[in-house]
Amino acid sequence: MISASRQNSEGPAEPQPLAADDHIAPVPRISVQAFCETEQTSAAVQAASQDRRLGKAHITIKMGGMARAIETYHSQPTPNVIVLESKAGTSTPSANAAGSSRVFSAIVASARVCARTKSGHSKRSSGG
Repeated sequence: MISASRQNSEGPAEPQPLAADDHIAPVPRISVQAFCETEQTSAAVQAASQDRRLGKAHITIKMGGMARAIETYHSQPTPNVIVLESKAGTSTPSANAAGSSRVFSAIVASARVCARTKSGHSKRSSGG
């Protein structure tokens, strides 16, 4: 792994290898679902999933962003980690604020769906 550090305030970050005593532990057996809006993000998640430290993680990539995540969790239990990409922001501060508000509202809606799914899932599993 490479970490970045600045040599001076004007120059670009220069990669520096980690010291021999720096160790990054592998990720435990978890499930990760990424909801991407762009192919670039999807490719980045795919590339990260190939890292040997993520060997035990189960990673799923779906296109469709926040809307697809909300749709998915109406019928499926939530994973350990959810990655959401949103293209709500634009170039003006007022549009960014409005976009952020929409994203926040969508996250709240998604959390409500996830909470219902979790509570419904735990009721089903405790019944038998």
